Amino acid sequence: MTNILEDLTSELEEAEQILEKSLVPFLRVMFRRFYEHRTIFSNAATCVGELDCLCALAEVSADTSTGVMCKPEVLPRPADGK
Repeated sequence: MTNILEDLTSELEEAEQILEKSLVPFLRVMFRRFYEHRTIFSNAATCVGELDCLCALAEVSADTSTGVMCKPEVLPRPADGK
C-alpha cells in the first residue's frame, strides 16, 4: 500500500509541476491583456458601483412600509471626477 501511495504522490507532484509550467505563461498573458485595457475595466467598475448605489437608493425609497421616504437629489459628478 505504501508503494502505491508513493507512486501516486510522485505522479501528483509531476502533474503539479506540469500545471505550473503551463499556467504561469498563461497568467502572464492574461494579466498583460488585462493591464492593456485597465482603463476600460476601471471605468466599468466605477459604472457598476454607481449603478449599485442608485439601485439601492431606489429600492429603499420605494419601500413605504415605514412611511414616506424623501427623494435624494443626485448631483452631477464634477468634471475632475472627485
